[in-house]
Amino acid sequence: MAEDLVNQVEEFEGWERRECGTQEFRIETSGAQCPQSFVEKVMARQVEDVLARRIRALVTDARGATSDAERVAQEMADPLGKDANWVTNQVAEFGKVAVGWIPPASLG
Repeated sequence: MAEDLVNQVEEFEGWERRECGTQEFRIETSGAQCPQSFVEKVMARQVEDVLARRIRALVTDARGATSDAERVAQEMADPLGKDANWVTNQVAEFGKVAVGWIPPASLG
């Protein structure tokens, strides 16, 4: 899952490059781990609470987490009593945090 980081370490250390064995792994946010469940059971109040702290998607796949941010915000909005502006702001704020977790070589 942290393929970009591993690739950079391999390159930096001059190690032989290996194929990623976890490239297709995704952290699921369904069932017991849905955003509404985090809101109701563990007091998640922001998209970052869910994607960074509860399921660790930010750390393991920052690009994927960024792609999921809007859906997660939408699913959290109703149980929190939030509106579309809140969703938009949460996506923007999460994007600011997530950019710091994407390795520099893969930003461009």
